Amino acid sequence: MAGSCGSPATGSGKPGAPQIPRPPPPASPPSPAPAHAEPRSCQAWLPAGWYIAGYYWDIKSGGLDLENRSQTESWQPFTAAGIPRDGGMADLLTEAKAPLPRFTAVICEDIERSAPDTFNALKLEKKLAREGIPLFATDEPASIEGINATTVLVRRVKQGVAEWFRLQLKEKAWKGLQEHSLAGWNIGSPPYGYLADRVLHLSIRAITDRLNAGPAAYPAPAGTAGWTKTAVTKILANPKYTGHMVYGRTRNCNGTKRPVPQDQWSWTPEPVHPAVIDRATWDTAQKTGAQRGNIRDPETPTARTGRRYILRSRVRHRDCQRRMCGTWRSSPAGTVYIYYRCPHDPANPRHAATHPDHGPVSVREDALMDAITQFFSQYVFGHDRARMLAAQLPATTAGHAQARARTEKHLRAELARISTAERGLISELEHLGPDDTPAVQAYRQRIRARNAELYDERTRTETALAELQAAAPPDNNPALLDPATPRPRSLRQRP
Repeated sequence: MAGSCGSPATGSGKPGAPQIPRPPPPASPPSPAPAHAEPRSCQAWLPAGWYIAGYYWDIKSGGLDLENRSQTESWQPFTAAGIPRDGGMADLLTEAKAPLPRFTAVICEDIERSAPDTFNALKLEKKLAREGIPLFATDEPASIEGINATTVLVRRVKQGVAEWFRLQLKEKAWKGLQEHSLAGWNIGSPPYGYLADRVLHLSIRAITDRLNAGPAAYPAPAGTAGWTKTAVTKILANPKYTGHMVYGRTRNCNGTKRPVPQDQWSWTPEPVHPAVIDRATWDTAQKTGAQRGNIRDPETPTARTGRRYILRSRVRHRDCQRRMCGTWRSSPAGTVYIYYRCPHDPANPRHAATHPDHGPVSVREDALMDAITQFFSQYVFGHDRARMLAAQLPATTAGHAQARARTEKHLRAELARISTAERGLISELEHLGPDDTPAVQAYRQRIRARNAELYDERTRTETALAELQAAAPPDNNPALLDPATPRPRSLRQRP
């Protein structure tokens, strides 16, 4: 190993891995140590005759798996400032597998910098060891024969502490940002502000086309050539337009952003800036958008060839509430029949779990059109429509009241059951006393876990009861039928 040397890894407090390369040819003198802390520490640690052959480090990747590192160009500002870099951890491992690698050992300033994740730190160490390349740290003895048992113990403790510190720092940063948001401060890019025209039932594409058609009235965000569907989608889904500051809409899972369910977001108790839309309307818009996400607008017709289904997106199966999709079948005589089929798939585990008795369901379009025509002809445009509606309203109102009362009774019974269960758990804990044997400790943990489940059930039930009590009763107004005049019985040719 005489004449070999290690190359330190540097980079904004992230894991660094300097390498100790093989002796260079006579014409290649050792590289001078760069003027920054980590390479200096590694250079000072090197035994006589060793030199730094390369610099391998990553930026903002300590919590990622080794295979997912070095995927971005976030290191470029650092190399532009004069910090040398020959690659990241992935490049380091690739070079280590070469028939004649540039280095014979790897050194980092501190073993905690190899990866603030115990699993990946061990994986890096083992992969290098498999190629016969040891991993050293400047705060450990330089021993070519290998590390001893005490060094291994101290190294593993420090790697575990590094992972604990990383997770603790993430938790504290999350709580701090949460409090920052609840105090009314914006996090992320401020929403593009404008008051949109109230246009019902337009797709994202139609809204984007309308905005781009009037650049003077609807200027695009700064730095963009025009409105895009992505920008419109983000605006429509941004809850900050309600005046509330909202935090926690996404989570970073191993380098990938994933959406968080809305009930887990952090909202300020009251609006903290002028609202463009009220909270109730925004909630309704999100539900409507999710239901109509793939509906085509008449003003943006498709250029694709194929059949058009006049009841597309307007027919749902009563049991599973899925939208039925159009299809067609031809008879032996060549007659084409249009059907609407429920997309329930018994082979899909989620579908089968929610509706185990659901079988294939389809209905012909002409049967649906006949039923729709009969309803409109009789109840909307018929001469006796007012009398029939007046006869049904009292029963309809009574039915709404009875259904509401049944639901409220069920929710209150559920709250009473939860309260009884919670009292039973508290009583059981009191009976356990000071006994701290392992079996009793495990029993206490199970009681606490069950209590947490009951707390979640109570929260959901109380929310459902509050929404039921706040919902306004249906407003039945027979006078709305007065302007309607009789129409032909067939509605097939009407728009």
